[in-house]
Amino acid sequence: MELPGGAAIHGIAEDVDSDGRLLLLDPAGHRRAVAAGDVVHLRPGG
Repeated sequence: MELPGGAAIHGIAEDVDSDGRLLLLDPAGHRRAVAAGDVVHLRPGG
């Protein structure tokens, strides 16, 4: 996932929380809620 400013977050999109934010599980096992406005580019895994 690419964020504004070019920062990247790597992980698996697991779910959507009650506020509509994407829940991302990173390689270390931490979950992060990301709002749609924070996402510039999302790529499918494979």
